[in-house]
Amino acid sequence: MSNSKINILIVDDEQQILLTFKAHFRLFYNVFTASNSNEAKDLLDSHDIHVILCDFNMPGKDGILFFSEVLITHPLVSRILITAHEGLQVAMDAINIGSIYRYVSKPWNLEELKIIIDQSYNFYKLKQENEFLMERLLSNDRLIKLLEESNENK
Repeated sequence: MSNSKINILIVDDEQQILLTFKAHFRLFYNVFTASNSNEAKDLLDSHDIHVILCDFNMPGKDGILFFSEVLITHPLVSRILITAHEGLQVAMDAINIGSIYRYVSKPWNLEELKIIIDQSYNFYKLKQENEFLMERLLSNDRLIKLLEESNENK
């Protein structure tokens, strides 16, 4: 994966934000855009998305509810909430319910946002590696148990 670009999904109901984001970041990342949570879910199901940026204030389903669903279906994907809403409750819900990596206020600084995305992707890779190591550990535990059972039967 070292030679391939990071797959980023941005979800926002404002078309101008999607266009600006894609125009600025397409050189660094594979950028996917969605204007609502249904489009975003389809993209998540059909592409290997690493990082999602989602606006809080979305029609139908807000960003926190969307992230709580993503957490169940795609737990390794790193989640960044972007919002113009300043408020402690929004931030707490984003962390506690959506299990976000980061909370970013609009308007964002594009250079800072790139750093946040890169850090978020590194967090994604760490979670992926951790999952792989846990699977290996469980496999080793099963092998040890089989060996012990085999030795007991001798």
